[in-house]
Amino acid sequence: MNKKLMKALLSGILVVGTVLPTYLVLSSKIERVDFSPDHKPQFIGPLAINSALESGIHLGKGALKGPEGTAIDENGFIYTGTLDGHIYKVSLENTVEKYAYIGGHPVGMDFDSHGNLYVCVPDQGLFMVTPERETKQVVKDIGFSNDVKVASDGMVYFTDSTTKFAFKDYMLDMMEAGSNGRLLRYNPINNDVEVILEGLHFANGLTFSEDESYLLVNESSRSQTRKVWLKGSKKGKDEVFVSNLPGYPDGITTTNSGNYLITFFAKRMNTLDFLHKYPLLKQAAASLPSSMMPTASPHGLMVLVSGEGEYLESYHDESGEVSTNITSARQVGDKVVLGSLTENQLVIVDIDNL
Repeated sequence: MNKKLMKALLSGILVVGTVLPTYLVLSSKIERVDFSPDHKPQFIGPLAINSALESGIHLGKGALKGPEGTAIDENGFIYTGTLDGHIYKVSLENTVEKYAYIGGHPVGMDFDSHGNLYVCVPDQGLFMVTPERETKQVVKDIGFSNDVKVASDGMVYFTDSTTKFAFKDYMLDMMEAGSNGRLLRYNPINNDVEVILEGLHFANGLTFSEDESYLLVNESSRSQTRKVWLKGSKKGKDEVFVSNLPGYPDGITTTNSGNYLITFFAKRMNTLDFLHKYPLLKQAAASLPSSMMPTASPHGLMVLVSGEGEYLESYHDESGEVSTNITSARQVGDKVVLGSLTENQLVIVDIDNL
C-alpha cells in the first residue's frame, strides 16, 4: 500500500471517528442528565442469592402474554391485562377467562370498594371496568400511565412514568434518567385530575402505607423508592425511602405484615451504570439501534423492606427459568402472585413471613 493511500485511509478513519460520535450526540433523543449512581449493592446478607422463586408455579401459561400488573378481588380471583388488550380473570386452580376488553396493553390495576377495576393503559390513560364489565376511559391524554392504587376514601392515585417518551421507547427514559415522571390523583366524584408530584424518575409502581399516611413510588431509572406524604405534619412533602437498590424497581406492594415487597424488572446493568457517569457517551449510545441497547440477564428478583426502608429478605430465581422480569407482586392468602411484562404466564409462589 503506497503512502498516499495509507494517509487517505487514516484521514478517513479520523474523520469518521470524529464526525460519527458528534452526529450521534447531536441526533440523540435523550438530554444530558448528570447522574452518577453509587456502586450497586452486593448480593450478600439479606440480599444473598437463593432459590426462593424457583419453586413458583405458572398460571395461564401460554394464554397470558405480557401480564404486567395484577389485582385481586374480594373472592381471591386474580385479574391481569395482556398484549391483546384484554383483562383476564384467573383462579388459583389455573382457570382463565376473558373478563373485559380495553385495548392497548393494560398494565397496573386496582379495585375500589365498589368492585370497579381501575386500569392503566400506556399511551392512552386511565380506564375503569365496572362489576358489569362495562369499560370507560376516565382520564385521557396521559402519555404513560403505569400503576394505580385506590385509597379507602375512593381517591385514585396513579403514575405517569414519563411525559417525554412513549411506551415503546421506555428504555430511552431509563437511559436518560431524567425527571419526566409524575404522580397524579383522580377524583371519581367530580372527575378532577390533580398532579400530586412532578419530577419523578420513571415513576412506576406505587403502594400505600398501612394507615395511608404516605405513598411509596418506585423510581425505576434511579433504582430508588420515594415516599410521598399524604397526611400529617409532612403532608405534601416527599423524600427518598430507599436508594441504591440492586435492580430497576417496578412493582411494589404492602404486605399483610406492613412491610413492602419490591419487584425488579431487571438487575442493575454494569453497562448502564457506566454510561450514566459519562452523559455525552450515553447520549451517543441512545442513538444506536435498539438491538444495541443494554440488556439485562434474566434474573428473577424481589426484596422485602421494612417500614424504615431496611432490607429484610430477598427472593431470587438466578436462572430466570421460572420467574424473570418481575413487574408486580400481590399477596393472595399465603401466596404471592407475580406479573411480568415479557413472559406468557403469571407465577404463584409460597413465601412465608412477609
